[in-house]
Amino acid sequence: MTGVTTIINKSKIALDLSLRLAPAAKAIGPSLRLEAANMRKTGAVITVAGLATDPANNVFQNPLNSPNGLTDLAYFGCIDYNPATDTRKLRDCSCTKYPVVIVEENTTTWDIAGAGRNMFTGYLRGHTTDTLVLDDVSNGRCRIDIDADEAEFNAVTGIYIVYFCDWDHASIQPCQQVYGWLGDEDGMIANNDGDKSRCISWSG
Repeated sequence: MTGVTTIINKSKIALDLSLRLAPAAKAIGPSLRLEAANMRKTGAVITVAGLATDPANNVFQNPLNSPNGLTDLAYFGCIDYNPATDTRKLRDCSCTKYPVVIVEENTTTWDIAGAGRNMFTGYLRGHTTDTLVLDDVSNGRCRIDIDADEAEFNAVTGIYIVYFCDWDHASIQPCQQVYGWLGDEDGMIANNDGDKSRCISWSG
């Protein structure tokens, strides 16, 4: 942390933080913590239900003074908070099947294939359709399709952290690109065409 600014607006107080990520760190985006109690696995599909719908009871979000504040799941689903109406609303960009990375909690070395695998890739989508909608966020539910080695995914006792795919993933969705991405050692990031941009890039 390189700086902190306090913002006071009527009855609300917020902190504006300046952070410096470790070298080679890439993503600045939302995370979602999944406990075994909230997961059921059938084949390669993880059905998630019963997530906390009160922002104050979530793990990674920034709770607002409103029951309409955003939960961890909301950040994966094109959901914004509208302070003018104190409501959640859908964003005007693609919300269909987010490519994500899933990592077993408290692991320092990633096993990316075969027996003992603790890092997976897949697609997060809505409970009944490919699009995560307001109703899914309000009910704390979604699905995740695992790309490979689904038998190694432990939905019985496991705890996993879900976050967005790599910045240059071929299937990245526009709503994922709303979040920032930090460059490598030279402070640059490259898109799929090899074009480079300086350090943190915001596209929405």
